[in-house]
Amino acid sequence: MKSVPIFRFRRFTGCLLLMWQASGFAQNPTYDVYITNDTLTSFTTFEFDVMIRANGATTSFNLKTFQAGLYVNPSFVATNSVIGCTTVSGSSQMAAPGYNGSFQWNNTDKVVNMGFNTSACASPTVVTTIPLRIARVRLVGFLGFGCGAPNLQFNYVPLPLPMLRLRTEVIDWDTLCASKSFYPPALGGLPTFNGELWTQTDADGRSPVSSNDNNSPVISLHPVSQFMCSGGSVTFNVTASQPLFPSGGSLSYQWQKNCGSGFVNIPSANAASYTLNPVTAGDNGCQFRCMVTYSCGGSINSNAATLTTMVASETHTPVACNGGSSTVTISAVNGAPPYSGTGSFTQFAGTQVYTITDFNGCTAAVSVTVTQPALLTASAGSNTAVCAGTPVNLNATPAGGTSPYNYSWTGPSGFSSTAQSPVIAVASPANGGTYTVSVTDGNGCTASATTSVTIINCTAALNLKFFIEGYYTGGGMMTQVLYNQGMDPNPLSTNVDTVLVELHDTSNTAAVVQSFKGVLQTDGMLICTFPGSVIGNTYWIAVKHRSAVQTWSGLPHAFTVSGSYDFTTAANKAYSLNMKDVFSEGIWSLYTGDVNQDESVDIFDSPQLDTDIQNFNFGYYNTDLNGDGSVDIFDSPLEDSNIQNFVSSYHP
Repeated sequence: MKSVPIFRFRRFTGCLLLMWQASGFAQNPTYDVYITNDTLTSFTTFEFDVMIRANGATTSFNLKTFQAGLYVNPSFVATNSVIGCTTVSGSSQMAAPGYNGSFQWNNTDKVVNMGFNTSACASPTVVTTIPLRIARVRLVGFLGFGCGAPNLQFNYVPLPLPMLRLRTEVIDWDTLCASKSFYPPALGGLPTFNGELWTQTDADGRSPVSSNDNNSPVISLHPVSQFMCSGGSVTFNVTASQPLFPSGGSLSYQWQKNCGSGFVNIPSANAASYTLNPVTAGDNGCQFRCMVTYSCGGSINSNAATLTTMVASETHTPVACNGGSSTVTISAVNGAPPYSGTGSFTQFAGTQVYTITDFNGCTAAVSVTVTQPALLTASAGSNTAVCAGTPVNLNATPAGGTSPYNYSWTGPSGFSSTAQSPVIAVASPANGGTYTVSVTDGNGCTASATTSVTIINCTAALNLKFFIEGYYTGGGMMTQVLYNQGMDPNPLSTNVDTVLVELHDTSNTAAVVQSFKGVLQTDGMLICTFPGSVIGNTYWIAVKHRSAVQTWSGLPHAFTVSGSYDFTTAANKAYSLNMKDVFSEGIWSLYTGDVNQDESVDIFDSPQLDTDIQNFNFGYYNTDLNGDGSVDIFDSPLEDSNIQNFVSSYHP
């Protein structure tokens, strides 16, 4: 059971039907309707105010229409035969009141029907908890109203259409009478409501009390779904009427279209009918509806109508390789078979329009665009010319086609590979020649390319620089040792002495990979040459001399076709900082004095030096530590100093 209003009456009771527009309020607001200021102005005339106010959970609501049925006691009617009911002019507090309707006596139901409605399109009256006067009503009895038995009451239960029912009785309402009490008392003197038919409708088709009574138009004819050929035209229609209350407004129309993304307004489609011309394939399946709006009330949407038209569709296979073709399949829906223009067709890259005609002559067209991959090409390259013993690097570069790509290489000496960039780690003359790569793309398309590789016998040059203590005279120069020792007759010779340079493997330092023997120059330079196989590899550099301490590079050196390594620039250019700045110039030299080449300058080197001094040896002796050509006391300080400092060789 829904919430019901309590009707309160004072001295006069009735059956009341209220109709309003709710604006932000719940349906069926609670309220009081009651009568006050009742006055017997003459023996035959009785006046009273019909009041309304919000009550209970509802604190305010919007009121536009008030209707009431005044039931008269049959005994009183029998006495008076007919009664009259009017409103006192200007007595309503409703906004823009217009007293529409009539006050008529219904002798069958013993009812005076009365209605009070606001003017057409006027704003509703806001009813709050402060009492509002709907109207002041004047009741006229031709034979007069007496003080006898109950003679007037609201007790309205018409049949067969039930309405709100209210029942109470008054035995004495005449202000001239002595007694003014209610009988029988109800709810402490208040009248009793004994009905709950909130959602049933009365004779005009509207609910007596319902927030749905919102002045919306009524649609009697909705648009219907239709079929139309592409290029034709189709018309949708709607028929609508104005609501009963309020009157005086007008209807407006707005057609809307929904093709899958929701309804949107159709520009300039503002009549009761809408014509679409021309119909296109894109309109197939679209829905059309009309929103009808009443200028004094609400809006309502018609049912949606669906437009169907014949549609051509296509599928096509992808083109695998540039210059190939696609199989295009053309079909149609919604038309009348048999169709012409459907089936499978061969199409090369480009755009083509296919037209289908059905049995009734409807046509539909579809455009097919076939694309193709770019032409697959391949290029091949290498790092030719390549030194024998060094790697051959091949590479393939695809362009166009469809990834992924697969590679197949062939070449001299039975070479084959499926890598994009294969490597021949150690090249030999037999690896020279033409290499061919075949590239296959993801669609099976192929392209090929070639590259030529030349293998040459080449060497790696190392420009090595170092000084030897004792031979070093300062200023970045050494003495002419071989000339001084009588081994070189040229007084302008720049030759110092023969040295041995070894390249040691980084993983096994005891292993000598390559070596070079040459003559060191007075400026410290020694140009070493090694086989091409060392190119691209990294080795420790070890320097050996007949009287110097064996000295290794500070770090392994990476070899190229031509490179350099300079021991003289810093102590850390030698392993474990094992060098000496002879003249504090920032120029570093290898230690001397290891006469017996046991990698240490110690007392075991002294006997040979002492013997050669005692024998006044002159010439090519490893005990000639200062390189002046004579083994004498001037060589001893070099050895003695290094013995005292425990100089020895350090290497990984």
